[in-house]
Amino acid sequence: MIMALVYWEKECGFIWIEELVAELESYENQRDRYPTLESYMPKIIEAYKIWAKKYRKLDLQDKTSLTKRVMDKYDRNSVTGRMSAGTQAA
Repeated sequence: MIMALVYWEKECGFIWIEELVAELESYENQRDRYPTLESYMPKIIEAYKIWAKKYRKLDLQDKTSLTKRVMDKYDRNSVTGRMSAGTQAA
């Protein structure tokens, strides 16, 4: 089930979902050291900084721009995108 959700989130543009899931699994395995998610949040923030650099670098190298592809997909799937295309939101 989790992999289906990860796939779906990635398809919707949450490009670093796999890394986040792995980081949350790391948190789960260290609950004795980090009893709350709040106590683990500094590690997630540091991981996010690494992911942001990684995906920004990929974005700059990609001629079709990862950001543009995600935003195009978001626009097509969003209420705003449907409305700007002249259709009503359900």
